Amino acid sequence: MTLPIGPNDRLVEFAPGREAAGLPPIYQAPSHPKKTGLGSIYYYTQELSKPALAKAMAVENRLRIPYGPETVAIERGESNWYREASEPMNLHSIGFLKLEEDDIVFVRANTAPASGEDDVAVCWVAGGYVGLA
Repeated sequence: MTLPIGPNDRLVEFAPGREAAGLPPIYQAPSHPKKTGLGSIYYYTQELSKPALAKAMAVENRLRIPYGPETVAIERGESNWYREASEPMNLHSIGFLKLEEDDIVFVRANTAPASGEDDVAVCWVAGGYVGLA
């Protein structure tokens, strides 16, 4: 099955750690029907079968999600869920997307249209705070 990726959307490049951790690829959409501000729009695709959802949930349950500003998360050691402690890193290098003001992350069903019209928001940044759906 071909993934519903828009023709102008680009794959966000991460270090190999994201894929090794079982996290899905993330795409950036230069235009999106649900864009509301000046921020960037990102999305990932999700297969909706029960086994695929169970696998995604297992990956999410084992991750340690960094909390707070990137520098604080690194100081606390909240970002070393897969790497050797001696490796230089930042949160992007281990597979986390650094969101800025007005950025939105959507999930797109693998059977949805590539236009993004059926995407569902799962995370956004407003007023310096991250909202999660």
